[in-house]
Amino acid sequence: MNYSDEALKLLYLKRIEINYSQREVAEYLGISQSTFSKLEKGNTILDINRYFHICTFLDIDPIQILHEVFSHDLNEDFKLESQSRKRSDSEDAKKDVKYFKMLIHEKDKYIDQLEKSIELLRTLVKKEL
Repeated sequence: MNYSDEALKLLYLKRIEINYSQREVAEYLGISQSTFSKLEKGNTILDINRYFHICTFLDIDPIQILHEVFSHDLNEDFKLESQSRKRSDSEDAKKDVKYFKMLIHEKDKYIDQLEKSIELLRTLVKKEL
């Protein structure tokens, strides 16, 4: 089952739980009941706008649904990690730290240049006055 199917399943269960019909949701979305049925069954692609509209209508936090969909896979992936992957993560983290330090250094150089430009502009403004 893919992520879209999982999200649709959770939306379907919520719709049933709060006792809304397909027709009611479809009317809110401005589509026919049959179109919504195809969407809910996964026969039509659920685009992000429609996903958020359905969540709004059903009073569901769209992020929570996505969290539930992805958390299962993330938990399974985490369980399957080997010790070598953990070492690799540590090496990646060290590279990230080095990269961010370089970014901070570049940012500091840019700020210095801006401060010099500001000082030059202040000097020019004083001369004009």
